[in-house]
Amino acid sequence: MAEFRTPAGARYEVASEAGYFLTFNEGRFQYEISFEGSLWAIHQHGPAIKAQTIAAAQALHSRVDER
Repeated sequence: MAEFRTPAGARYEVASEAGYFLTFNEGRFQYEISFEGSLWAIHQHGPAIKAQTIAAAQALHSRVDER
């Protein structure tokens, strides 16, 4: 949660956020790996962020799948 000085500031922040979300299930559990950040971060580092998010999801899936 974040608090802003004005409602307009909060609306601007919500509008300027972007993210990558990956979900998968294993049995009766659902897992989510996500990155949320500014449009600037996505623009500057999008491919690296996407690759890291995918790698994190794959690593988690491997650990969960071993159980």
